[in-house]
Amino acid sequence: MHTFKRATTVAALAFASLLTLGSGISNAQSSFVSGSSSFGNIGGNFGGTDSATETKDPKAVSFKNELEKFHTTTGLVKSSEAEEVAADYYHRALNNELPLLEDRFFTDYFDSTYVVLAVIPSEEIDREIQITQQMTAGLDPENPTESGEVGVLVEKSDGQYYMVTVYLG
Repeated sequence: MHTFKRATTVAALAFASLLTLGSGISNAQSSFVSGSSSFGNIGGNFGGTDSATETKDPKAVSFKNELEKFHTTTGLVKSSEAEEVAADYYHRALNNELPLLEDRFFTDYFDSTYVVLAVIPSEEIDREIQITQQMTAGLDPENPTESGEVGVLVEKSDGQYYMVTVYLG
């Protein structure tokens, strides 16, 4: 778990440092109690469409795959439960129910569950993929340092990428 926390913290701090160029902390209101959370009723429609002919954004797929590779290389196990939590937070972000720092970053911790959500502009997604690949390359897959479960969701909506990582443990 130390590598997960360290990597997540490093990524969060790097991402947050980009945000200092913005205008301050978002005034978004949290609506945890009365929000439109659909946890438990999510299904597979994370991108907001049921069209069988529509395909996922290739960079979203690539980024999700790279994040999953990073986390599983550290020793975490992919979890459908964690993916459901990630989908819930994604929908809450789309519904403006989360207090996003600079309208781009959110973290939460509850009941041994750690959530990181980032809204990434399209022009930054290639760099984020590259950073994740570099972090994975620096790991030793023969000596995992983490235990627990992880779920990753990456979607593109309104020209931005939403990355949600959920750690259960």
